[in-house]
Amino acid sequence: MPDMAFLTGNASIQKTEQIWQDSIENLPYKITPYSVVNRKLQAGDAFYYWDAVPQYVYDENGSVIESIDTESEDVLEIQDLVYYYFFPAKFEIMSFVTPYGIGLNLGLNGKTWIFDVSDFGPILEGNNDC
Repeated sequence: MPDMAFLTGNASIQKTEQIWQDSIENLPYKITPYSVVNRKLQAGDAFYYWDAVPQYVYDENGSVIESIDTESEDVLEIQDLVYYYFFPAKFEIMSFVTPYGIGLNLGLNGKTWIFDVSDFGPILEGNNDC
């Protein structure tokens, strides 16, 4: 059952100027921090912040009637992330062009080629991830 009450009496109505205020939501900015983990770029947990800039109140003609200052709670510094993209590389140390057996005679003992690879030492050392 609805709960209702009826009142009677005299009321005085006064007309006053009404001020309507409308607002637009101040949306936050999304920040995603990145870091380099095990030579790979990794996104961190996103967080949100709002600019600490003055907010303005306008009248119906678009004129500023009030300015509301906001205090900053923290400072966000944007910095460059030094990152190098690593990808598998192929190094060709030597290439032979042969006549594919057409008229090829290497003799009874065959042929030996000697090639000094000491200049390629830095790319031949270590763990081969490829």
